[in-house]
Amino acid sequence: MMVLLSILALLAVEAPEVDEPRLDADQFQARQEAARQLWEGGKESLPTLQKWVESDDPEASRRARRLMRWIDMELTPDSSPRVMELVEAYRMEESMKEREAIFQELLELRAYMPLFRLPRHLSDEAVADNLSERVALLAGQVAREKILEGKDEEALQFLAESRDSRGGRLRYIALAHGMGLKEKLWDKLTVEDKLIWARWTADEETLLKLASPEHPARQVIKIFSGDPTGFLQEMAGKEGMKGLRARLLFNQWQGDEEATTALVKQLVRLAEEGESANASTALQVLGQCGYRDEVMALLDQLEDGSVFDYFISGHEVEQAFKVYGLVSGEPIPPDWLAKQVELAGGSWDRDNLGCRRLFDVAMHLKAAGQDEEAERLIRALWDSFESSEDNLYFLTTLAVGDRYRLLSNSYTRLALELAEEADLNDWNPTSFMELIFGDEVYWLWRLIEEARPDWSEWKRLGYVFHFLGTDYDPPVDEVTALFTEIEALLTEDGGEIAWERLADLAVYGGKMPLAERCWQEVIKLNPDDFLHLSKLAEVDFVWGRYEQALEKWSQLLEMNPGYDQARLMVCACLELCGKKEEAREHWEMLEKLALGNTSWLGKMAGILGQAGEHQLQYKLLRRLMISTRISSDGSWFSALDNVREAARLAGDWEAAASLGEVYESQVRLESEVGYNSYGIMSYFEGRGEILYAKAMAAYEQGEREEGRTSLLKAAEVAKFHGFFANEVLYELNQAGLQKEAELVWRELEPTYERSLRDYPDAHNTLNSIAWVASRAWVRPDDCLQWVDRALKLKPDSAAYLDTRAEVLFVLGKREEALKWSMKACSHSRGSAELGELYLQYLHFKNDDMPANRGEGKLEAPQAAGRGDEIQ
Repeated sequence: MMVLLSILALLAVEAPEVDEPRLDADQFQARQEAARQLWEGGKESLPTLQKWVESDDPEASRRARRLMRWIDMELTPDSSPRVMELVEAYRMEESMKEREAIFQELLELRAYMPLFRLPRHLSDEAVADNLSERVALLAGQVAREKILEGKDEEALQFLAESRDSRGGRLRYIALAHGMGLKEKLWDKLTVEDKLIWARWTADEETLLKLASPEHPARQVIKIFSGDPTGFLQEMAGKEGMKGLRARLLFNQWQGDEEATTALVKQLVRLAEEGESANASTALQVLGQCGYRDEVMALLDQLEDGSVFDYFISGHEVEQAFKVYGLVSGEPIPPDWLAKQVELAGGSWDRDNLGCRRLFDVAMHLKAAGQDEEAERLIRALWDSFESSEDNLYFLTTLAVGDRYRLLSNSYTRLALELAEEADLNDWNPTSFMELIFGDEVYWLWRLIEEARPDWSEWKRLGYVFHFLGTDYDPPVDEVTALFTEIEALLTEDGGEIAWERLADLAVYGGKMPLAERCWQEVIKLNPDDFLHLSKLAEVDFVWGRYEQALEKWSQLLEMNPGYDQARLMVCACLELCGKKEEAREHWEMLEKLALGNTSWLGKMAGILGQAGEHQLQYKLLRRLMISTRISSDGSWFSALDNVREAARLAGDWEAAASLGEVYESQVRLESEVGYNSYGIMSYFEGRGEILYAKAMAAYEQGEREEGRTSLLKAAEVAKFHGFFANEVLYELNQAGLQKEAELVWRELEPTYERSLRDYPDAHNTLNSIAWVASRAWVRPDDCLQWVDRALKLKPDSAAYLDTRAEVLFVLGKREEALKWSMKACSHSRGSAELGELYLQYLHFKNDDMPANRGEGKLEAPQAAGRGDEIQ
């Protein structure tokens, strides 16, 4: 290191000029001057230096190699001596730890170009490869900084340094595209680079022209055309059940009925005669492919409670109770209860299927309004547990629900009663609260304690659960009075923390307008509050106040130019405000900043979809799909999931069906999760969505009988899943297919009527039937009675308020519908729910009234309603 410093010092010494720069001069000063002249000559000196590299003089050759290295790394006589010292040290260092320290110091000195070019001057190939990938990522980071500074050319130069690294070529091409350099560069690109460019921009014409037949982009384009058979054929090559499933679906799409029937019979035989694992897997495949009748005939052979889960989810309540020797709507016989509890084994963990089944039965009884029967079953289970660990696990599941089972809701009131009665060591309300929520909600506990010091600790805990969104529902008047008292306490304080607390409470309590006012007060106290300004901007956006949202997001972007979400929102707001030219500048900046990362496409698509701009949403997601590498990782699944829904919302039904099939195949084939009840339900829903998209494609092509056949198959498979009411019935009516909507309703009506007969006081059932019937535009007067009964039991439910607005809309009362829709929006919990409800408000405001619609031309659907499951 000292030798290098000496050389650098001597190079800086004034020396007499020489006629020719000779690195082998006799005098040391002459050699130094020669080196200085050649170094100052930069790239023009490289041919001369190359000759000196080949010299027989070792010192001259060594000097020449060093100078060529420095010139290549754009180090000049004016460069920092410390940078040159570090570069040379990195080349010689063998310790990984020391190399890392040198790397970090070079970063701090912003010695980017030396770092970019250092890998090609390392003798250790492994070290060079590792550094190449690191500096490639660094090139992207530096390029981003330069783009934000308006130095696009410099950014492109940095990216050119890492073109040969993994991902480096895409980053370079993406920026070149963003800079509008296609015409300038296109003829100089290789075919591979042109394909990368075409795939990044979703240039389907160029891809089809240049790509080989097996290129993955061709397969994706074919899927968008409505043909997934190539994908399925490839999957059919897999071994075992995965290949069998793909072959079955391939035959379905090909219309080969004979081959399809043979494979179905093979699967049924495996389910009937095979070992337990094979039987379950065969049943799983039949469910995934939509063979509901075959699955239903075999479900009762299983012993894990799955049949009960499935029947309940499908509203086949009578069959579910019959399988286990019970009668729907009647009390549970004591001897049956005792026997089942004994069989369950008195241990609470997610592997005890006996306990899980009984727990699900209890939750269904509670949802059906049979609280007395539900409590009998829960208490019988509770009494059977022998360890404190079982007790605690069971109480937490009972209080806030069980994530492992779809139908396991929560029963917070009973959980609190059992917890209060429990004789457990060190057991008290705050320990129970901490067990479930941690210590982050103590502020809420203390607020309730200050507002109601006369209440017991267990009652206060009940209100903590209530505000945090569980099913604990105290009397509405009491809740309102408590909320008012807490609001007065916090408003009197008027400090920033107090307003934040009140805003949190308002979100928990379903009072979004109050939360918004609180965030406004926080901003008044602290104008630079980044978090709350972004929350206000988000709420403005979901309310459709795009000008106000634009102002706030622009302020946030000015505060932090690198805040990508703010730039996305500014661009979207400009589009929605009709300011296309201003929006174009931000589109161009987003293109440049992306640097080959497709995530911005998905984010922007989500933002525009939230505002109901489904055509543009679909265009962006289609581009995302084509530019995303087909794989088994989360990005591919996520892209598939989003684009299939976007295709439906945009009215591209053939693509929606094809993409749905690919999504289902990817998820099911690649998943190693075994048979479970949630799987059976999700399989039928996925198959129903595909069949529905096929039906709509047929209607669009004028093939009404084929459309009706597919629609009825979809209803047979998945009619009790939420998407039928939330999406299918709505979209059928929007498309002028009211008779089809009524046809689907006739398939649903008997089961809903039976549910009402058996469980007349179940608010969820009352709301569900009102919602589904109103979306089908049938029985509006009955719907109004049903939803009013539901609201009497649960008056602050945003979902139930929204259902009432839907019913009023069907009755032709637009203004009343808007009033109730606004009330639903005001009772939303969080901006996500508010966004969904506000799209409903726009539906009531802008859609034609049902009385003014008839059978008409098929139209692309607009935004549908909530996505919660109908139970």
